[in-house]
Amino acid sequence: MPYKMSRPMRYDINVSFEQNKKEGPYYWHQINDKNALIEETLGEYGIETDFFWYTTKLPLWVAAWPLFNEKYMQAAAMDGFSVITRKTFRSVERRAHRNDGSFLWHNVVYLDKDQPLEIGDMWWTLHGTLENMHDDAHTTITNSFGMGSDVPEVWMPQVTAIESWMNEKKKQTIASVVASPADWWTLEQLAEDYTQTALKAESAWARIVEFNLSCPNVCSSEWSIYTSPETTMFICKYAKEHLSPDTKLLIKIWYNDKAWYKLLVEPVLPYIDWIVAINTIPMNVVDDEEKQALPGWLRTWTCWYAIGNLAAQAVWFLHELRKENNRTFKLLWCGWVMSPEAFMAHIDAWADFVLCGTAAWFNPELPVQVAEHIRDNKIQLKIG
Repeated sequence: MPYKMSRPMRYDINVSFEQNKKEGPYYWHQINDKNALIEETLGEYGIETDFFWYTTKLPLWVAAWPLFNEKYMQAAAMDGFSVITRKTFRSVERRAHRNDGSFLWHNVVYLDKDQPLEIGDMWWTLHGTLENMHDDAHTTITNSFGMGSDVPEVWMPQVTAIESWMNEKKKQTIASVVASPADWWTLEQLAEDYTQTALKAESAWARIVEFNLSCPNVCSSEWSIYTSPETTMFICKYAKEHLSPDTKLLIKIWYNDKAWYKLLVEPVLPYIDWIVAINTIPMNVVDDEEKQALPGWLRTWTCWYAIGNLAAQAVWFLHELRKENNRTFKLLWCGWVMSPEAFMAHIDAWADFVLCGTAAWFNPELPVQVAEHIRDNKIQLKIG
């Protein structure tokens, strides 16, 4: 029997990304500003951490992938999330994955997996459905959006507006950017496109830029840039030489083992400020007829419950590297955060900030719930 979510969702999986972007977030009339309640709930307690020039006692961040426009960002800010990332800016227009005659018009499905994934599972094929078969705590979803983008002339004024709005609300915001390479591009052209897109965001008042270096459902070469440490270092070094010294640079990467992270992290550290891990887990997803379930590629982003163990491993690997090399880079941990207990598990695993994705859609009460958990357990921590 299909399981129905116990709360209204901000995203309707039964319609396309474009329709959600145009009409969402749904249940907008139920969104109230909860920040005063959270501050009152925390009182003398909290987990204090600094994110550049921004200090918070609730280090709960929303990743780029569920935030498609200013209203989604405003909703997340009013729900009480401290830092908000806007998805995803390109130097050219790119439509999200659409119906090409072979797929239905949705871009998100639930998965039949109700156990945590292990490293050997990553090449399995899972089944997607529009009906959720699991309870809130054991739900896994996957999406295939393709990182659509408006042209800079459209998104740059939006960046300026949301930066101003967030500043008034005492929130921090980040612009996530990605390159749009052709297969024949040189490494220099790739780095130039990343950098020019970041410069456009910077000129629109963005003070923190995230380079999305890994997106498994993009049908071109930008999906796997970080798998080459040399490419990653070249892009980040090139960007740092051209961006303002005051602009902070983050890189978003996905799961790998400690040996691989060592190859990636050490060369790139002089040119970045934070590492965001992980960018979900790619899995093959088919429908009931064993056909590719979503537009884009067979491999799509897997989110929520099933990726919890791998997300924990990734941050632990990176934290171990940080200790071994006496490095000062900070870590954002993303994956499996739908409850206060999961939030605290991330903090206990040495994340400097906890990054949520699905929660912004399916559990917007999470910031209040985490604040209550911190108060009830009398938690007073300072990170960093």
